[in-house]
Amino acid sequence: MTFYHYALFIFPAAAAVLGALGYVVFRNLYLMPLFVLLISAAGAFTLFNTGFLIAAPIYMVIAWFGGSAVILIKRGRGESW
Repeated sequence: MTFYHYALFIFPAAAAVLGALGYVVFRNLYLMPLFVLLISAAGAFTLFNTGFLIAAPIYMVIAWFGGSAVILIKRGRGESW
């Protein structure tokens, strides 16, 4: 796999899963997207080039949507935490 496969498919899927798991574990919608942003920014400076910084905020938004999906699913089932 090339970097583009990771950037377009693997990393966004991982960000969504981390956002969902982060909300389930920490009960905080904003903690895991911030963590994903920090990891993506650190990866941009250490593993990839600085052009990867464009994708870092996008992955943060995807992680936020992953956490929001958990909230909507729980609300749809009538469960409250």
